[in-house]
Amino acid sequence: MDRAKQVESSRTFAVWVEPVAEKLRRDRAEVIVFARSVDAGAWSRPSNVEDWTCKEILAHLAGGNDQIVQQLLRSVVAGEKVDPAIFSVDTDAENARAVAEQARKPVQALVEELVRDGDEVQELLASLEETDENLKEDLPFTLGQFLQIVEKEGHDLLHLSQLREATEGD
Repeated sequence: MDRAKQVESSRTFAVWVEPVAEKLRRDRAEVIVFARSVDAGAWSRPSNVEDWTCKEILAHLAGGNDQIVQQLLRSVVAGEKVDPAIFSVDTDAENARAVAEQARKPVQALVEELVRDGDEVQELLASLEETDENLKEDLPFTLGQFLQIVEKEGHDLLHLSQLREATEGD
């Protein structure tokens, strides 16, 4: 068994977190497998996301607004007050800034970042306790409700379908 599988199998999750953690893990793994299989020349192809190439979609996944999930979870796990301002980010402007920065990196570096970010999210989710589900503070929803939104959104799979469409035939 490789080290990643050992770490993954050693994690345990609060009952309410388990389905979210499993979906996010599965979705991220699917994106990573796909990204590693794509011909290098395909990354420069245009996608059906306005003004983005396939590489820019990958760059978005490797450092886009999913960072909100990490920011929120880091605060909760550290026992810090969650800054509600993380939800008032101008998503379009932040996406454009992050994609421009991330797209300068080689594809392999983006894939490695996807792996690291996915591992961090799984580790943070494993640190949540049963009592964290109803944590609300100054947020418009509980932590449990937020993670249900994240799970249902299917962010990774949405962009994976766009990447597949743009690279069909490879």
